[in-house]
Amino acid sequence: MREHPIRQCSLGRISVAWFLFFLNILPANPVMAQDSTTLSDAILAPLKGLEAGGARVGAVFVKDGREVAVQNGDLRLNPASVSKIFTAAVAVQLMGPDMRFPTVVSAIGDGPGIEVLLVTPGGDPTLEAADIEALARCVREKGVRFVGELVVESGPFTSASEPPAYDRKDTLAPYRAGVAALQIDRGAVTLTVSAGRPGGPVNVALSSSSDRILVENGAITSGNPPGPKASIGGSGAKRNSATATSAAVGTKGPKGRNTRFALSATVDADARLVLKLTGTFVSRNPIVQSFRVPDPGGHAVGVFRRALATAGVQVKDGPPLAAAPSGLRVLCTRKGPSLREVLLPMLKDSINPIAEAVLRLAGAQSSGGKPVGFSEGARALVSFLNQRVGIPAGSVGFSNGSGLYDANVVTARAAVSLVGWLRKNPVGEVVLQALPVSGVDGTLKRRLKGTSLEGHVRAKTGTLDDAVTLAGTVDLPGGGFVEFAVLANAPECRPEAQKRGRCRALDRFAARKATDEALLQVWNAFAGPR
Repeated sequence: MREHPIRQCSLGRISVAWFLFFLNILPANPVMAQDSTTLSDAILAPLKGLEAGGARVGAVFVKDGREVAVQNGDLRLNPASVSKIFTAAVAVQLMGPDMRFPTVVSAIGDGPGIEVLLVTPGGDPTLEAADIEALARCVREKGVRFVGELVVESGPFTSASEPPAYDRKDTLAPYRAGVAALQIDRGAVTLTVSAGRPGGPVNVALSSSSDRILVENGAITSGNPPGPKASIGGSGAKRNSATATSAAVGTKGPKGRNTRFALSATVDADARLVLKLTGTFVSRNPIVQSFRVPDPGGHAVGVFRRALATAGVQVKDGPPLAAAPSGLRVLCTRKGPSLREVLLPMLKDSINPIAEAVLRLAGAQSSGGKPVGFSEGARALVSFLNQRVGIPAGSVGFSNGSGLYDANVVTARAAVSLVGWLRKNPVGEVVLQALPVSGVDGTLKRRLKGTSLEGHVRAKTGTLDDAVTLAGTVDLPGGGFVEFAVLANAPECRPEAQKRGRCRALDRFAARKATDEALLQVWNAFAGPR
């Protein structure tokens, strides 16, 4: 091996200080450089293979503040539900982890008969039907028997309930539920159908009932001729034949023979959810199906009305929404969970309606409490990323808080920068602790289980038809960590191909496998096999 010329110099002719100076300015050790290149190649090899198959892949891995592997780090891609990390970060920064979202019931008037019963919602995305029923019982316990008018304030949100990009798919699935200041059960309802008496109507139960949900029960239980048609939830619905049937469930008879039983869900001209049951029900087990409610705010108000009636409080019919009157006295309050508690289901289980509500609440906070739509939260998020995290403006673009459909774009480098910011800021620890853990819980419960990385990856997953993403940290032995982001999207598709339905799909299984293999390479490089 050729010796470097400086080693041929006599230390007697050069001071120790100058010697050290020259050592510092020498080129990097070629062996170390090669090791670094080899490490990067090993980490990225599975992702390169995924890209060779046509996928667009952006990935960045950072250890001790230094990028150790990068693949298209500045390519703007759809982050899918990795968006929820961004939503959580701006929320804890603007509102603090201990912020609560109370639901308050107040009154005008004294005695058993009051003039106005006012509900002031706080935008609590975890409110359930049982909580509304508890508030109704509380009103009764305060001595109220008659209410002249029920008024529900708009709260922190305007009346708009559908987040941006949610119109990309016409589905009544719960993951696509809208957001209202007063809503219950994440804007969804669950229908349970079970066998009744032979020849009679099937048994039908709803998790919550209001005049915004109509159930037409024309199905009978197998055993005798059809019985009379039953209707639950109201009558006189206006049908809209143009509304697509978005759910259908059928049962099969002995030896797999099809029966006529079917359950369909549509939205009528008055934006009510219509659930229709027909045919003969032969299943021994109940059928349970959940649907989003097209009018989540109106449904919650209707549920409260019915809960008051059940509790023994008569309410005169009146407008469901109105401005807040003056001269109020508080009757009952549901304090609601803290933001840190809200973030757990939002991040662990990737609940879209919660994420949309949280970003909207952040927007309301940035707007001084004025009722907001959806754009305010997105603007607050981008401003936070640019000004506080230091992410360049062109690296991100946000429309909604959940990452559903094609609303958002980020780079892998931007996602890793945010994870780094969360590690360095006290409020950020709340977000990191709420992330799923590999092989342990949430959307990572089955992923990387039984490998060296079980229990060592804390990250947010993202899955769409055309995107598989993951961003978070690998916790190393001794307290070290690697921050990472991997964003895999389907191949680019030109408009002509989109019209013809000829876009190449993303192999989601291969994308997850490649991401996990890259993380295992990270573990082997910095922690060694377990």
